[in-house]
Amino acid sequence: MFDISLGCEKRQCMYVPETDCGTGSLGKKLRWFKVKGILYQILVQSSIPVNFTVTATEYTPNIPNTCEQAVSLTSFDSRYVAFGSTGNESPEDSIAPCLPTNHGVLFKVNGTGRSMIASTCHQGTSQPTNITLLAGDCNEPVCVDDAETRTCDGIHSIASWQSIKGQEYLIHVSGGLIEGQERFVLIVEDETVGVRNNFCSGAIPLDLGQSKKGSTASPSATLDDYIDLCGDLQLLGPGVWYSFTAGNGTLVKASPCNINTNFDTEIRIYNGDCTALQCVNNDDDFCGSQSEVTWEAMEGVQYYILVSGFKEDSGDFELTLLSA
Repeated sequence: MFDISLGCEKRQCMYVPETDCGTGSLGKKLRWFKVKGILYQILVQSSIPVNFTVTATEYTPNIPNTCEQAVSLTSFDSRYVAFGSTGNESPEDSIAPCLPTNHGVLFKVNGTGRSMIASTCHQGTSQPTNITLLAGDCNEPVCVDDAETRTCDGIHSIASWQSIKGQEYLIHVSGGLIEGQERFVLIVEDETVGVRNNFCSGAIPLDLGQSKKGSTASPSATLDDYIDLCGDLQLLGPGVWYSFTAGNGTLVKASPCNINTNFDTEIRIYNGDCTALQCVNNDDDFCGSQSEVTWEAMEGVQYYILVSGFKEDSGDFELTLLSA
């Protein structure tokens, strides 16, 4: 599934999970929220030549607004994508004092014993959202007070926590508005312990002369498809973020060109804040299949560096920040 609103040359992969059509069928199906004004492209592939029929129909997702109706993410391994709508119903806010009073829906997932993250940072999320985390079953859930909640762009929400293996967690997604129906995409995944820079808001600071090792192949690296294009590079692969603020009007370069980088990289530079990023410069294939980007870093301006892969490539890298 691709978004081709900017043309086929700048299409963006939507990372919509496919599921089986059912017993006796070899077909697959996709479910996604269509966004007004977006032109979609569906790619059908097979290992052998076959005849097939594609149909597209609208459907209304279930709205599990009570705890007993919470959608169980039973197939959760390291990443799960759920679709939903906050609907017009109020949640059973009496089950826990930390639940907001505006309408919302509930999901449940078992802890993996590792750090986990729940996020609505996706272009299919239509309005501001809030995420609240509870532990325990519907009889006596408790608020997870040590869960870290933040936004990736000032609108979409993220909650991260250190999970207990086998512990059942309730994830409550509510709308930022009291009335109306708001669509969202919920992504739940393992988060590599110590890696917080999968979103702009968690960017790791870098100083001139400093190098940092990272990976876009870890579960923490996510597709930042909620931000605008930077130049003519298609943002198709997951990425991680760094920041730099010690400019003095001279040229600075950010480069993953070294033996510790093992995949085809792309690199983008932004300024502004995470709620309104502005593209400064970008690069692909400066040194073979790896990238290096140079820009004039002005005094007092915060810059964000996004390292990602060409198309859907991912891997390990070492990023170095130097005077050009």
